Amino acid sequence: MTSAAQRVRHHLSVLLFGLLPALSANAACQLPDWPSDKAVQAPAPAPGTRWVYAGGQEFPPTQLRLVGIDDGVSAYHVNDTLELRETQATYTEVNPSRRGEQVWLRFPLALNDSWQDDFREEGEYQSPYEHYFYDYHESATSHVAAVEEITVAAGTFKALRIDRVARWTKENPRAADEARAGRVFTATAPVVSGVTLTQLWYVPPIGRVALKAQMRVGDGYYARLSSGLLDRRNAAIIELRAFERNEIHCEDVPVRLARQPEMYMPQGFPAQQNDSWEWAFQMRNHHPRRPR
Repeated sequence: MTSAAQRVRHHLSVLLFGLLPALSANAACQLPDWPSDKAVQAPAPAPGTRWVYAGGQEFPPTQLRLVGIDDGVSAYHVNDTLELRETQATYTEVNPSRRGEQVWLRFPLALNDSWQDDFREEGEYQSPYEHYFYDYHESATSHVAAVEEITVAAGTFKALRIDRVARWTKENPRAADEARAGRVFTATAPVVSGVTLTQLWYVPPIGRVALKAQMRVGDGYYARLSSGLLDRRNAAIIELRAFERNEIHCEDVPVRLARQPEMYMPQGFPAQQNDSWEWAFQMRNHHPRRPR
């Protein structure tokens, strides 16, 4: 994969009232309050609204800019180049080939809400050394667990915290380029299952998640770690670095919490490195196949 393609992968993966005094150090960050005892409707920000996310000190920031909303689908430009389309009602990237439904957030969103989602889609991995597709199945349970005050690079905000446990399976690998197909089969039909634990902090006046912590594990036993992901060494953390809408501008420091996992190996998977499909499946985050 070219360096440009690698940056695209990174930027995509970083991407789920009455006025209050500014909680941010920035005086221009005057956000409206929202009643935490009532359901929050799907966001409808104006085109031109901008969000900037940080994924760690070693990565450049990722900018999302809303360019339009049509029939419940929001269109964003990622770093003013790549286009991202999301379904407003579920906060989920549009994928016409997906079977079933992925639901990161289910609007209207209220404290103590719970939901389940289940979907299948084709996954893809590409690098300078190999390019392959695979079948992906995910079944998840989400719960709006709390209203919390969070401090991220953009400032301090009141947020709804959503806890998500997703159980997934990868199977049926298919090399896109036989000349670069170097993986071996340790089983007749390689299958790897795992669990992805995610915590999201959604800020209604901002209209997007301001903080995300995520960790992949290979054993359902580790699902008990789904709370307190911010303190887990093997969790990846993405935070809001800046928000801008008309006269509102929230920005404080470049990075406060964002980081990559400290440990190379996800927990609960076989730790021995090899050239099998199973190793590739357990080590790499899922990415849906993108239209050509």
